[in-house]
Amino acid sequence: MSLKVAGLIVLVAVLAIGALIFLGGPQQREIKFAESVTFGRLETYVAWDGSASCRYLLSQPPSYISSFNKLIVHKMGVDVIASGYAEYMRKYYAMMGFEIENFSCEVSGMGENDNFTVTFTWSIPRFARWNGDSWEIELDWVDRTMGAEDAISESDSDWIFTRSVAQTYGLDFGVHFSYSADLTFLPEGAADVRLPSETHSFQDYGGGSYSESLIELQQIGGRYVIFENEVFVTATENEMSITVDQLLNNYSPSVILYHGQEPDNWSLIESFEWARLDMKYGRDLRENYPVRMENSWHYMTPAQMFCCSALEILAVFGGEDITAVSPAQVTWPGQEEGDWAVCWRELSMDEYLSLAARVSELESIPEWFDTAAGRMRPSDVFYTFLRILSAYKESGRLPDRILVAPVPKGGLAWGNRAIGADNAYYLLSDTYVVVGGEGALDVLENIRDDLDNMGLVEEICNWTGSNISYGLYFRPPTSEEMLVSRRGQCRDFTNVYLAIARSAGIPARRVSGWIISGWQPPAGWEFAVTTTPDGKTVASHAWVEAFVPGEGWVPLEPQSSRPSLFVGDLPFDAYRQTEQTWIGALAGYEAARGNL
Repeated sequence: MSLKVAGLIVLVAVLAIGALIFLGGPQQREIKFAESVTFGRLETYVAWDGSASCRYLLSQPPSYISSFNKLIVHKMGVDVIASGYAEYMRKYYAMMGFEIENFSCEVSGMGENDNFTVTFTWSIPRFARWNGDSWEIELDWVDRTMGAEDAISESDSDWIFTRSVAQTYGLDFGVHFSYSADLTFLPEGAADVRLPSETHSFQDYGGGSYSESLIELQQIGGRYVIFENEVFVTATENEMSITVDQLLNNYSPSVILYHGQEPDNWSLIESFEWARLDMKYGRDLRENYPVRMENSWHYMTPAQMFCCSALEILAVFGGEDITAVSPAQVTWPGQEEGDWAVCWRELSMDEYLSLAARVSELESIPEWFDTAAGRMRPSDVFYTFLRILSAYKESGRLPDRILVAPVPKGGLAWGNRAIGADNAYYLLSDTYVVVGGEGALDVLENIRDDLDNMGLVEEICNWTGSNISYGLYFRPPTSEEMLVSRRGQCRDFTNVYLAIARSAGIPARRVSGWIISGWQPPAGWEFAVTTTPDGKTVASHAWVEAFVPGEGWVPLEPQSSRPSLFVGDLPFDAYRQTEQTWIGALAGYEAARGNL
């Protein structure tokens, strides 16, 4: 059965269920529901060198969902919507270990009877990976548990959003059909294409919601095309009930293999880029990597690449070409040590050149390096070297200074405690959170400097709750703008807290969701409140979690202040909530500032 036919059967089944609800048994009133549809078409064109250009067209015919989306675009502005899409797309691809560039977004079809349409374009510099004799496209979550949790959170958000908007338009529930067609065009001349053995999948999300997909290999215009059809049905009458384990049990990563022209235009530095991406997104490093030197291919272990990257930095600085492969006997240490305080410190060119000179002379790699920024893990030094060479590849010059970005794996020492290195990404700015801004630093100057970490977390919460008043606005201000106006909604309280805490060196993340609440929204904000299938009233809300060594992630309500200060014990029960991931924090930074 083709997926298109399956979708039509689903539509008929839903109509039948609706009729049974209306006709079966005594009726107090007519049950009102409506359907809505989203069509998506993604085209990815893979070039012979592994890069890709992408175009995605999203279209929604007139419905209550498309009407709401048009309303939000009018109220928030296309620029705000485009910024949100940019962050989402970066996070989506980062979850699979890819960087994107040159993102653009165009919104059209804003008339009452028009299809609401959004067109995205972007590029992926490294999409297909050269393995030395063939190409590989791996579409798999870097961290499968985090990927599954994020996917379920997004599905939950879509489910309750659809339910909320339906009720705003006077409906009891809605059913949303998302049809997508993903076409991946392999390069001309690609041969021996191999797809995953599992090309059909069905995933039951519970409550009548499910997804079904089918992957096929086709030929269009003489090029091999991987064609995936998917339908995702979101039925809001009943709750989704899928668990992470259930999702992962039926999850099959897509790995596409093919033969094609080797990338003979790569330099040694270009060869290092896949190791940089693996380190950036926390993948396990491969046993060896194909590296192009002197017009031929070599295979290097990560330890060899580490020493070779140091030699290349020194060669670039001296205006020379590197000619020697690093010694085969160099091995990676069994364990690594590094200090939390090193994260986001800067190394000057003189400092990183000195570090490269030390690495280039190593016969064995130590467990840590003493540097001008502090004690660094070898993996963080290696990642720093790769980022220096990547910056050189883009600009043609070595950077004057480089931030120390930690590899988001393993631990770092914060005092006498070890914490996850990925927590460092909760210290970054994003589109609306300005870390190190004048306003945030002014607040910190007026907070006592004798507080421990927990005391600082509480005092920042007391400050936001005491100095900002509540007000609803569609366009989100930055944290610096909020520190001038001192008026905003939960979203804005959260962004101010994040800016101040992160400026103080406290990792903090936003949490968004729906809480059980009797809040009555003003006119125009009815969509922010809905009822659950079992009759609870819930409201959309945003709050914060701050990381305190020894305590872990501490939830807090930034709208609270003394004597009723809610830190560690919130004044509400969360019905659905989504915590920002470290990849989400990185995507927010890169959407605002460019690739790290």
